[in-house]
Amino acid sequence: MARPAAVALLLCDSASVDAGGKVTLAGLVDVLWAPRFPAVHRELTVFWKCRFPSAGEAWITIEDPSGRTVVTTRPIATAAGGVAQEIHRLVDLELPTAGTYWVQLVDAMGPLAETPLEVRASG
Repeated sequence: MARPAAVALLLCDSASVDAGGKVTLAGLVDVLWAPRFPAVHRELTVFWKCRFPSAGEAWITIEDPSGRTVVTTRPIATAAGGVAQEIHRLVDLELPTAGTYWVQLVDAMGPLAETPLEVRASG
């Protein structure tokens, strides 16, 4: 059985979708800074787009540098094949330590796409 194909997985400050379905992303993010740890980041937005060959679902997970899952979003399901997209606004994101976090778009069989998020100490 063919798996979904990721089209996009992006981190940003904010995102919106207009009436025609056009997505606007503001403030693309690949590094977050924190004065001390554990830290809480006020808001991070994750945008994903995926092509499904048939009915299915996908969701976002974020793993901290030790590999522990710190976020799992609700699954987005499609009733038939086609393109699905979603914007997840993560509020008060807990960051236990500095290092590389991995943001993943996953389905029941595992990761479809992933992107690193560097979290660094400021000062």
